[in-house]
Amino acid sequence: MSITADSPFKPVARRRAFEDVIVQVEAAIAEGRLGPGDRLPPERELAAQLQVSRASVRDALRVL
Repeated sequence: MSITADSPFKPVARRRAFEDVIVQVEAAIAEGRLGPGDRLPPERELAAQLQVSRASVRDALRVL
């Protein structure tokens, strides 16, 4: 089955893993789980918690 122009569905936006890391860190800040001066877990631990590669964590932190 293909999606036609009159379909009620839109393609699902796909994000890269580092973008999901950015969303998670920003949410932690916005929700007060991370505050000024708080340190993030070590890269290896953060990657394990988020189930992404360390490279994805590094890319996200570079953007942030």
